[in-house]
Amino acid sequence: MIHIPPDAKVIRDARLTIVRTIGTLYERHVNGDGGLKDKIKADMLKKSALFAESDHVVARLMPGAAKMTIDPVEFFKLVCAKKITQSEFLSCVTVNKTAARELLSPRDIEAVSKEAPAGGPILFTEFKPGISASLEEIDLSSIVVKMLLREAA
Repeated sequence: MIHIPPDAKVIRDARLTIVRTIGTLYERHVNGDGGLKDKIKADMLKKSALFAESDHVVARLMPGAAKMTIDPVEFFKLVCAKKITQSEFLSCVTVNKTAARELLSPRDIEAVSKEAPAGGPILFTEFKPGISASLEEIDLSSIVVKMLLREAA
């Protein structure tokens, strides 16, 4: 639960309700296991259809992107064959921490680890205490209309 310290600077922003509500809808109904996206894809596959449409939206079922990895043994052979330097090889390599945990103690892993630069800030949202996440209590349509009217002005 997000706790706001008493001395924290807090701004009011009604868009947060839209973000959290849409996020909840998305998590519960769209992208979760067995969510709408999975059901639509299953229906399309069952009907051998690459395309689907509603009154307002068209969709295309695309094959998943193939994932390609570089075999580290084969890549290291380039160092042995003097096609790349050891320094060039090491600048391209990352270590799988899960695999490393099977070989090294947490202390040893910590000793050879470094922190990556942080990305941009992350926004976490949640409903306030006492606000039901059932979504029936939130009139999302009026919130969205008000926001759009403000942005249009």
